[in-house]
Amino acid sequence: MHPPGAGKFTSLRVFCKKLKIFGVPGPNWVTELAIAIPFFRQHFGEVPADWLKTIKTPSPPPDPGSATLQVWSIAIVFDLVANYAQLQELMAISDQAAGEFLEYLDTLLATARARPDRYQRPLTLVDAFVANEGKFFGSSLPYDSPREYYFDVATLLLDLVASAVAFIPNVFGYVMNAVFDFGLNLHDLIPALTTAPQYGEGSPQDGLPRLIYETCRLSPCPPVSILMRSCVQDDKLPSGGVVKKGDFVAAMVAAAGLDPRTFDDPYQFSLHPFLPGPDRNLKDYLLFGVAGTGRYCWGRDRLALLALAECLKAAGRLQNLRRAAGAAGELQTNIGTKVGIAIGLGARFDGVDWS
Repeated sequence: MHPPGAGKFTSLRVFCKKLKIFGVPGPNWVTELAIAIPFFRQHFGEVPADWLKTIKTPSPPPDPGSATLQVWSIAIVFDLVANYAQLQELMAISDQAAGEFLEYLDTLLATARARPDRYQRPLTLVDAFVANEGKFFGSSLPYDSPREYYFDVATLLLDLVASAVAFIPNVFGYVMNAVFDFGLNLHDLIPALTTAPQYGEGSPQDGLPRLIYETCRLSPCPPVSILMRSCVQDDKLPSGGVVKKGDFVAAMVAAAGLDPRTFDDPYQFSLHPFLPGPDRNLKDYLLFGVAGTGRYCWGRDRLALLALAECLKAAGRLQNLRRAAGAAGELQTNIGTKVGIAIGLGARFDGVDWS
């Protein structure tokens, strides 16, 4: 966060530096996705000039590790906001990014396993996975071999890093954009959402998730408007329609958030029971998929929602927080002003409340 007077809420480089706790530093090179695929340049916005210099000179950009992690992570998350016409191309890019990322993680884990001090007190998540490997594979244990164990470890690390670099700052950018659009005063609102509800039953732990869900539901430009999914088997929909294996199904997330059969008075912003307004069921929101179906969501239950709540608490300490004037205060995305992954939101504030 910048000193009082100006600030940026979503900085991918800040999140990349925080990845040290995972033990996943970026590689010392820039992925070819950033400089070699015309489609990638077109739809991920202007590629920074220092990245493009790597085509003509062997000198790397100032922070190639962060640059590569950003490109991988955004590419993996990007199919969430893809439109139908470009879905196949975006999925191909996402698959390539995931493959490159997993290959790098395999190398990182192999290096960690080769260290002579690998069983000493772990300082990062990678260290912990390596130090405790013997507890997970062998006879009568969950995995038959190290290969199986580290396959799941690499997949888990990919999910964690991609969420921290792309998904969390993306959603936070859209939440804060809606906060400014709705004229909400976080400095006064956050205390009300972290204490016992005044207008009905509920847990203080639900207050900040309600703010995240409701701002995304009503945002003029939500983090995810449409989810495209490919059917893996023939199925019958509740409406009676039939989908075949290989068909694409579009989940209209933005439209579902305004369905009056699910949300009473759907166009009204509500944080009930913390403030007066229509009652909302947290399981009805689709930001992290469908809740209450037995499907475990790592982001909702263990990572992203918790991190977003802490980000909102930090923003609530900023006094007289408001959008920066003019174009500087518009939500910045990687493919335009209204569609894509949020990467920046300029704002101003007068001071920080440390009480």
